[in-house]
Amino acid sequence: RWRSRPLLALLGDKNVVHTSRQDYLFGSDTGMLLPLEETRPDGYLVAAAIEKGVRKTRIIHIPIAKDAAAAVPMRFDRANLQRVIAPMLQTKYGWGGLFRERDCSSTIRDIFAPFGIWLPRNSYQQSQVGRVVSLKGMDDEAKLALIAREGKPFETLLYLKGHIVLYLGHYNGEPAVLHTIWGIKTVQNNATMGRHIVGKTVISSLRFGKELEGYTPEHSLLHKLESMNFILEER
Repeated sequence: RWRSRPLLALLGDKNVVHTSRQDYLFGSDTGMLLPLEETRPDGYLVAAAIEKGVRKTRIIHIPIAKDAAAAVPMRFDRANLQRVIAPMLQTKYGWGGLFRERDCSSTIRDIFAPFGIWLPRNSYQQSQVGRVVSLKGMDDEAKLALIAREGKPFETLLYLKGHIVLYLGHYNGEPAVLHTIWGIKTVQNNATMGRHIVGKTVISSLRFGKELEGYTPEHSLLHKLESMNFILEER
């Protein structure tokens, strides 16, 4: 029954969701989807499951403010993308959802869920959605040229082993990408591997961290890119 219902996407992280009596229920996460029961002039009424005794739940109806959510699917345009993405910026990294935070693939998944675009949970599986173009065997300049020529802002994912980013377009002549990243690999004294901790969702270039001591091009996002895929295109 729930699967057949229209859905509402919550927008904004850590917003408090109350019952109609103002009892605290949970904190919202961008991309959280709940069954939509009713659309009202000032907002929405959704269904949610709450605990009722040991191993039991019951369904209640809760109000959601109009500016805190949107019916699924949202129109896929720049204004709505900005509305979805903005609350995510600078949020903390959480591998595998640790402490209810996001890693790279859950960020990508949650960005697209409000638009009715369902993506897998891990980065490699996400990199296989839609039309896939291999970047293996290409030097860095060839990768940049191909991304500039074929990349579609907000529709293109760039993948390297264990990490995935969303292409946003070009800024100052370089591809700009959105991603949730733990850290940047560094090399000290030409031998000792280190890591500059970032631990949040950022917009960066593919040469992220190039100003850091110990940065090496061969450890850059750009150098390690393996593929790009266009999630709205057929394979």
